[in-house]
Amino acid sequence: MRLALATCEDFPRLPPDDAPLVRALESRGVEAVPEVWTDSGVVWNDFDAVIVRATWDYCDKFEQFNDWVSTVARQTRIVNSEKIISWNCKKLYLLELAGRGIPIPETIYLKKGSKPDLRAILNSRGWREAVIKPIVGATARLAMRFTIERHSAASAHLAKCLHSEDMILQPFLPEVLESGELSLIFAGLEFSHAVVKRPAPGDYRVQSEHKGSTEPAAGDREIVALARRIISCAPEVPAFARVDLILTKSSGPLLVELELIEPELYFRPWPGSEAKMADALIAYLTK
Repeated sequence: MRLALATCEDFPRLPPDDAPLVRALESRGVEAVPEVWTDSGVVWNDFDAVIVRATWDYCDKFEQFNDWVSTVARQTRIVNSEKIISWNCKKLYLLELAGRGIPIPETIYLKKGSKPDLRAILNSRGWREAVIKPIVGATARLAMRFTIERHSAASAHLAKCLHSEDMILQPFLPEVLESGELSLIFAGLEFSHAVVKRPAPGDYRVQSEHKGSTEPAAGDREIVALARRIISCAPEVPAFARVDLILTKSSGPLLVELELIEPELYFRPWPGSEAKMADALIAYLTK
């Protein structure tokens, strides 16, 4: 089996966290080749499948990325599938999941070109603090945390964003500062491992790009069951998934992201997890 592991120009040989997966695949006789998704010279149908791993610039090249996914899907197998990627690439899926009983933070959809009154919204909801996010986002792109007292700066930022794209507004969850964000990694519907991500002092963003920290975490049975139910709501069972939750005091675990496109899967904090994922990928591709 010959696989392309799609990556971006910033990580042409894949990010360090994917190195264990490459070794695990190759030890099982699978040729795993990193390929930059924007490289027009790559012949994608030379591969048995394309695994989307680190296309982390897709948010800035959104239309190009969607065209690429469709092109690859016509030439060979893409994992996760085009149907899953299309469904998961905009945070509107959160509202769909909420309608299916999945607990998420309160979420307000703000359409491109609209002119919402942030202060009025926060007052009407009883929020003292909130976060603005784009519906297509990664690594906290364009995200902004603000208090109702500082709504003017947030309104200016939001107006600039809404000039070109849709956004969402959510209450800020203070638990992320205390207990962080819990990420559960799955191979299909099988739980593999979990990590907790915490922001750097003085920040609220948990991503490593913002100096957040990551450490192994346990997977509580009820939390794993919730994460599995969330994944089951996707259009198809994915080959891999990451479920990001914040454990709140008042509402229990809330889904903040279901990552089905190019999630970091945190193999390095959990040695051996790459072997389980390699076996699952091979089984997924050969069934």
